[in-house]
Amino acid sequence: MPPRRLLVQHIQHAGLRSAPHPTSFELRRAAQCVANLPPCAPFASLEEWELARWLIDSNISQGQTEKFMQLGLFHIARDAAPEKFQSFHNNLSFMDKIDALPGPQAKWKLYELTVEGSLLDENGQKQTEVLDLWGRDANKVIADLMGNSEYGDGISFEPARKFQVSEAGNIEELFDDIPSARWMWDLQSSLPEGATVAPVIIASDKTQLSTFSGDKQAWPVYLTIGNIDKSIRKSPSQRAMVLLGYLPASKLQVFSPSERSLQGYRLFHYAMSLLLEPLVSSGMDGIDIVCADGWIRHVFPILAAYLADHPEQCLVACCKENRCPTCPIDPNDRGEPTDTCYRDPEASLEAMQDPSDSIHFDEEGLRHIPAPFWAKLPHANIFTCIAPDLLHQLHKGVFKDHLVKWVSTNNEAELDARMMRIPPYHGLRLFKKGITGVQQWTGNEYRQMERVFIGAISGMHPTQPRILTSARAILDFIYLAHLPSHTSSSLLRLQHVLDIFHTNKEVFVELGIRTHFNIPKIHWLFHYVLAITNLGACDGLSTDISERLHIEYCKLGYRASNRREYIQQMIIWLTRREKQQRRCSNSYLRTTTWRSCTGTRSTDRHSLARCGTVFGFHGRKHWWQHPHDRIRP
Repeated sequence: MPPRRLLVQHIQHAGLRSAPHPTSFELRRAAQCVANLPPCAPFASLEEWELARWLIDSNISQGQTEKFMQLGLFHIARDAAPEKFQSFHNNLSFMDKIDALPGPQAKWKLYELTVEGSLLDENGQKQTEVLDLWGRDANKVIADLMGNSEYGDGISFEPARKFQVSEAGNIEELFDDIPSARWMWDLQSSLPEGATVAPVIIASDKTQLSTFSGDKQAWPVYLTIGNIDKSIRKSPSQRAMVLLGYLPASKLQVFSPSERSLQGYRLFHYAMSLLLEPLVSSGMDGIDIVCADGWIRHVFPILAAYLADHPEQCLVACCKENRCPTCPIDPNDRGEPTDTCYRDPEASLEAMQDPSDSIHFDEEGLRHIPAPFWAKLPHANIFTCIAPDLLHQLHKGVFKDHLVKWVSTNNEAELDARMMRIPPYHGLRLFKKGITGVQQWTGNEYRQMERVFIGAISGMHPTQPRILTSARAILDFIYLAHLPSHTSSSLLRLQHVLDIFHTNKEVFVELGIRTHFNIPKIHWLFHYVLAITNLGACDGLSTDISERLHIEYCKLGYRASNRREYIQQMIIWLTRREKQQRRCSNSYLRTTTWRSCTGTRSTDRHSLARCGTVFGFHGRKHWWQHPHDRIRP
């Protein structure tokens, strides 16, 4: 089949460049040129920097680092080449060198939150608890992301609607990422001419740190922007989703047990309002940011998507967990294909501020949160920001927790036997002990089960063909939802297979397996088509991304700590890794030949101009235009 033509529609004067400016990487290299320093500074040589990088990446403890530097082999290397190994000689001097490396613009800040409870202490006074909220300036985090020239052409600064044209002349709109979806296009039309939209994507998820004992938890909040291509955002090694802060994870024992749930909701929203406060003014008036291509743009950071599992979606939407966080549908109607509209942010906010004088409060299942964090964010509708969650909604929820259980009821042994008899095939996971008895699965294991599930249950219910039809419809929906790009026809197909499931699902009621389908995750399937139209394909917005980040931003840092005041130690550990990774970025060391580490540079005014320093900047110069730094084949 010949390839289809692609038409792209742009908005005139969107994402305009105002003035050229060197990027942070260029300024840093220019400063080294002024001081006549090699690119590996403050380290003495490439070899010393490679050793430092290995020590950080290997995650060995500081005690083991000290032991390594007391080895005779390390002293022999220092004595044999003192000019190459002179920056550090023990763990303390090594950490001082790492701390001296330049890091991101966004620095960490501690907010101490004093919570006054309802329980009384022995003196008759209300008990209080001091909680720590660690965070960074959201605007500076966004500026670091937009100015990271390592992403290169993977950053777009304007919306672009895409259309596929077939050989027959049929035109279909294409939805693959946020810039090609409707939300960014509609928002751009409401902003001043020349403005650049930065679609802010937030993800949060409380995670367990201690493994076999203890109750140590962390509640990280991650931030990225939709301007960065989703292929980059999804890759943890690209570091395009950045840790914005750690929310306080407290059991709030200063309140009575009946109050803790509501007070936990309020604490979450207050902490999030502090983290996202910089987005209020920048979302209204915009801020000037030096972008990755070396041009200044007037950027409006606007909340576009929030990635979370169902309990946290309800936490964000200020509703009860037996309600839909997106629409006000009655909980008893969630199992049927009913057309509903999104919740109204203004009506919901008014109802939460005065529950006694609003009929919407009880009807929509809201919680009394007078000041949700999204109330002041400009141009943001939190209910349309709730993004599809492939991991928890489809794989773990609809497939494993519901469909597998329905199909295997009274046939558990038969299903396990069929799964165990699946012949081996390259790349196919074999379940030699069956699947019904396993409690904890990974996302990859869910996907492996889905590949063979229809074949395994085929013929298992010969008198009830609707079971197989329903299962196939659910699996078709899951696979269609995973498409990296959608067209108008694929979205129609997505809705069609969902209708097939609802047409045949009553077989589970007739067999006594279910009494109703008022399940939040089943209901949310109705919102997939509109969510994809607004925010693009689901694969760039799944919680798989944030779940993977827990390893580096939480668990590894916790294991490197002494388990006391661990959040602060995790931040120090993370900051050092960020500095090391920033130094290893494509935009800095990878574009500089190490031949220049041992050479000298002229520091006359003409050479400084070629390095792109501020006083020698004319037009669009790049520091790698310096003859010592030019890439050689």
